[in-house]
Amino acid sequence: MNDFAWTSPTQFVFGRDAEEKIGPWAASAGARRALLVFGQGHVVRSGLLARVKASLEGAGVTCIEHGGVRPNPEIALVRDGVAAAREAEVDLIVPIGGGSAIDTAKAIACGAVYDGDAWDFFRRPNPVQPTDALPIAAVLTIPAAGSEASNSCVIQNDAEHAKRGMNADFFRPRAAFMNPELTMTLPAWQTFSGVTDMCAHIFERFFSSTGSVAMTDNLALAALRTIRTASSAWAATRTGPRTASSTSCPPRTPRSRTVPGLPSCSPRGCATSATSTPRASCCSAARSSAWCPPATTSPTR
Repeated sequence: MNDFAWTSPTQFVFGRDAEEKIGPWAASAGARRALLVFGQGHVVRSGLLARVKASLEGAGVTCIEHGGVRPNPEIALVRDGVAAAREAEVDLIVPIGGGSAIDTAKAIACGAVYDGDAWDFFRRPNPVQPTDALPIAAVLTIPAAGSEASNSCVIQNDAEHAKRGMNADFFRPRAAFMNPELTMTLPAWQTFSGVTDMCAHIFERFFSSTGSVAMTDNLALAALRTIRTASSAWAATRTGPRTASSTSCPPRTPRSRTVPGLPSCSPRGCATSATSTPRASCCSAARSSAWCPPATTSPTR
């Protein structure tokens, strides 16, 4: 048995026009001034920023805009956001976008109530541990970010050529407003970047050092299959249906679960013992149902 403590304080508001419900939520939470953190133009061009502002202002919440977040968000914009949050005395941070906007908002939320430089939280080898943060309510525009409910934040420092992370449960967003229709305006490249991101995070958990956990292992496999099916269907709406040959796995002959010189296919990752107990969901089911490697490829881990 592995001991653990798990926190999930985020309220998820999901569905059509979910972003327009942020105003009443913020007012009920006692917010009066919100800093809106967003990227480099998409939320403006799509009209999303205007809708979020209308919802907040209609509920009596003043909005201060802080745009320009880039992929791999940089500490300079965090510092500017901290200054803006302090000057306006905001009591809510509202990231609008994906993981970069949300991570930027988390760093700003911590920095706004800290007397020093926000990079202190990320500086190595002795980072300052944040102890408080302004509340965050996220409006998500991209699948796969995960930052809308996580305790993680990653920020880059171009001057120091460094990219660092921090973790704290208290800066998990209080609410996440998730309208799946917003994801349909994304470019194809961005959509499939999100698909890749989702799969990478699932693989990280699936191939961890933890022993076999049947429930979460099968949830991971089901998620991979669902992502593959949904992304293929989405691609078909833009490029036309794919042929059967392009979506079906090629025939292959049965292969041994243990390959000489390689770890055996065992629960939750690599095992060095040839006596490890194989499981159907490890390697075989994942390859036959979710992904299609060449028949000649050995099941390396």
